[in-house]
Amino acid sequence: MENTTQVEQEYTLTIKGFKTEAQVKAFAEWYSSQGEQDASIWFECRKEEGEIDVEYMNVDCEKMMKKWDVFVNNNMDLYLNI
Repeated sequence: MENTTQVEQEYTLTIKGFKTEAQVKAFAEWYSSQGEQDASIWFECRKEEGEIDVEYMNVDCEKMMKKWDVFVNNNMDLYLNI
């Protein structure tokens, strides 16, 4: 019997241009609250157009626990729950 288990590939997006750590934190906090609701309109339209298969991309709060202040090489990862 052939093993048909597929490994899900993870994709990433890096948003650059922030000048300070405070700006990064402010954006991450905005996206994890009001930003998710604002962005849902865009995601819904792209789903209707057949470009993507999700209507929203919430922040994965479980993965983000204790990581809001973790910077490596001036980078903070913001995990989404898709």
